[in-house]
Amino acid sequence: MRNIPLNQAAHCGCIYLHPDPSKGRKYLPQVALQAHATLLSTTSRTVLTQTFINSTPDTINEVAYRFPVYDGISVVAFQCRVGDHVLVGDVRTKPQANQDYQAVVSQGQSAAILDQSSRGSDIFQVRLGNVAPHSFVTVDITFIGDLQTDAQTDGIRYTLPNAIAPRYGNMTVAEIPSFHDRPIERQDLTITVDVSMEKASVIREVQSPSHPVRVALGRISSDPETSDFAPHHASASLRLDQESPLLEKDFVLIIKADETDAPRALLESHPTIPNQQALMVTLVPKFHLPPARPEVVFLVDRSGSMSDKVATTRSVLRVFLKSLPVGIAFNICSFGTDHAFLWPRSQVYDATSLQEALALVEKMDSNMGGTNMTKAVEAVVRNRLENQDLKVLILTDGAIKNQEQLFNFARTTAADNTARFFSLGIGSTVSHTLIHGIARAGNGIAQSVLLYEQLDRTVVRMLKGALSPHIYDYTLQLQYDDADDDFEIVNHEPEVEAEIETLPEPKPIPTDDQPSKPIPLFDPSFQEPEEDPIDTMPSPPSILPPKLIQVPHKFPTLYPFIRSTIYLLLDSPRTPQSLTIRATSKNGPLELHVPIEPVGPGLTIHQLTARKAIRELEGGHGWLFDAPSNQSALSIQECQRLGQKFQIPGRHCSFMALEGENKVQELPILVKDSHFSFRGIRHRMAVGSSAPAPPPPILRHYNKMELYRTNPKDPHSLPHNPKGCNPKRAYLDAPSQWPLGV
Repeated sequence: MRNIPLNQAAHCGCIYLHPDPSKGRKYLPQVALQAHATLLSTTSRTVLTQTFINSTPDTINEVAYRFPVYDGISVVAFQCRVGDHVLVGDVRTKPQANQDYQAVVSQGQSAAILDQSSRGSDIFQVRLGNVAPHSFVTVDITFIGDLQTDAQTDGIRYTLPNAIAPRYGNMTVAEIPSFHDRPIERQDLTITVDVSMEKASVIREVQSPSHPVRVALGRISSDPETSDFAPHHASASLRLDQESPLLEKDFVLIIKADETDAPRALLESHPTIPNQQALMVTLVPKFHLPPARPEVVFLVDRSGSMSDKVATTRSVLRVFLKSLPVGIAFNICSFGTDHAFLWPRSQVYDATSLQEALALVEKMDSNMGGTNMTKAVEAVVRNRLENQDLKVLILTDGAIKNQEQLFNFARTTAADNTARFFSLGIGSTVSHTLIHGIARAGNGIAQSVLLYEQLDRTVVRMLKGALSPHIYDYTLQLQYDDADDDFEIVNHEPEVEAEIETLPEPKPIPTDDQPSKPIPLFDPSFQEPEEDPIDTMPSPPSILPPKLIQVPHKFPTLYPFIRSTIYLLLDSPRTPQSLTIRATSKNGPLELHVPIEPVGPGLTIHQLTARKAIRELEGGHGWLFDAPSNQSALSIQECQRLGQKFQIPGRHCSFMALEGENKVQELPILVKDSHFSFRGIRHRMAVGSSAPAPPPPILRHYNKMELYRTNPKDPHSLPHNPKGCNPKRAYLDAPSQWPLGV
């Protein structure tokens, strides 16, 4: 069997190696695509279903399918159907998953494995083994995430990515087959987004800056048109017929609703693991501090891929430059293969320097070659003014090959709290992992703008964040009851409880001060021992994780009007009642008190928290690196523990799907009433004891290029809900338990 070099598959879709080497890689035609997203407060859950067909007369040994996910997304369920075979996935360690996959495929059976791509954590890949001739392949993937604030509208922004940003490496354009030009016989593409806010939160507007969508306020897609108007509900849908091009850019939806910026703390209990809780704290800070006067450097991507984004980049820079306060030091550094500064050193902002900077902006073009971003960032830091804080604002459209090198440099530079890094992604193909990774490592802000969006408020808000004074010494304190002394402080550098096995101390080697008798090279009395006395390598060190894990491990920097989210995993029988966040600035202390809302049993917050904790460990930081040892084996072990416990794939864990191995069981869960008006018993599908269930099979039957659903005449109809549960909420109940009592 020939393994497909997955690291060469640059576009989303199913590809395979043709038996004739001269024909290279081929695509399986995609015949259907459906996406159904549910937005609940500030979280999202998306079920993506794609159907492909093997139109050849031969069995394909292995098919590779790649797809992009937005930064911070957690894949929580995976199921595929190959012909008549239904494969349901559960998370295993990556070595075990690969071993099981190869064993099954070598026997001619169908199997599938879902991995995180080695080329970026925003790319997942599925390998499908033994696809029969003329059979259909349907891939169902469920992923969850927390929603970002749209700085332009102060709304909530949902993004469904359509393509993978090109990585700058040794790959040439000729090595990447065209994704949109291949002939495709397909059904309609449909995207449906249902929005459910709190009862007190009235939805004012739903819009898409990327696509023309059909919007219904007051109801979700499964509600009949005659249902009562619910001001906290809305639905948006997009349909592309056979004559329309495939989704050529990211699908973006923006929701404006009342009170979405209010601080909230939601506590979720795990449905099967005793004493396991997860806390999600979201807030949009609103405070005023006098602006700082740091050095500001704009780092502008002028590589070849920016050709269609030059006009937008110029517009962004004009807004940035005209919004700077008089007297501040600033500079512009353009980069591509090499980099160049506008001035050797930053200049004071006045009428003369502004005109020089604007003149450079008008002459900017995408004529500087590749994308050596890391070297340009390093040059900006070397060139900084002494005894002055530095703010670096990066404008880019693509991605780079070695992102971790840049993240580590930004993290190290920002560690002393004198430099911060901000990133603005331009266009629909930007790597969100890159721009958000820079902001996380550099204690800054990440935003993105499309080429056709209004951007003035987004740009000004980022600049205000860059000019805001530094806040430091963050602490988060949990209160458990009314007693003043019953609390727990969560520091950004908590004391870690860890049990670590170490190698035994070696025996001392004799020195001149320790004379010893020479050992004879030939001793007639020496007998060969029955067992080899050579020491073997010990098993990987064992660790005892702390009872409380905070993600991000280092408390995120708070900026006015920019949403921040903090997660906690708690292994404790006690239930916290409220929390207090405190911080310090040069202008005085800051404080916020937030009551904690229990939302009942669920998996969503647990899985979001686990994924973010895994991501930190994969990046070489997080709670584990406060332990007495930071051996890589410990990090891998903890990633595998979290991945298997909460069913989250990553760099060290994979979804492995076999036919008939996982039994699907129904777990009735009592849901507490909350701000949402849905209550009672619901059924949650789960694989094994703790894994989330696969998404419901949206495509019931495929015959003569026609898709049949519960109601073939209704494009928004949903699979039948078993056990007589509320049909309006069936699509929420089947795959996983959601917070907020929905």
